[in-house]
Amino acid sequence: AVGTTVLQIKEIPPRPQEFEGELCLFGLKAGVDEAEVCQALSGDLSTEFKSCDLGFESTYGVVRFTTHEAALRAKAANTFSELCGGVDTRYNERSYDGRVDGDGGRDGDEGRGWCCFEGGVSGELLVRLSVYPRMKAELDKLPPKLISLASGRAPEPLELSHSDVWQRVQQVVESIEMATFTGKGDKEVVPALYKGYVERVATVLASTLA
Repeated sequence: AVGTTVLQIKEIPPRPQEFEGELCLFGLKAGVDEAEVCQALSGDLSTEFKSCDLGFESTYGVVRFTTHEAALRAKAANTFSELCGGVDTRYNERSYDGRVDGDGGRDGDEGRGWCCFEGGVSGELLVRLSVYPRMKAELDKLPPKLISLASGRAPEPLELSHSDVWQRVQQVVESIEMATFTGKGDKEVVPALYKGYVERVATVLASTLA
């Protein structure tokens, strides 16, 4: 809706100590036990395995390592790809839509795929309406569509206009494609969802404002 305000919080708090060295195995296959988890480990990872819990609502398991670095190596090596549908740290420190190395003392990343999608669709309609001068004048009378919230500063309204609507679509698609998804298949599905949404919005506006 044009008049609905979206509150956006991009801050990701630091990882709590109790989540050090923990990986979540999502979409855990039926019957997977600790022996299979250990069998999937190789090299140094086998000596850094600590414990695992595989009975969380029968949908995911938690594997613990002696260090967080070991957990990250196991994730990067796709160690548990045969046991589950997806793997990520139990506490996800990935940024909202991208971060450079060293920002906040953390490693850089390309952001969260679904967050990039949500950021794109939340402003799509207003960006397109703002291309029409008379429509933009009316939109400027409304409360801000998107307000950024963060600790240590006052809320900030975000500007959603864009001089080139097609260029914006390309930028959003690229951000989604470069971002990380936890679930298998999402990386192919989500860009198509965004493009479909853009097509529907463009079709409605073309018939309404023609």
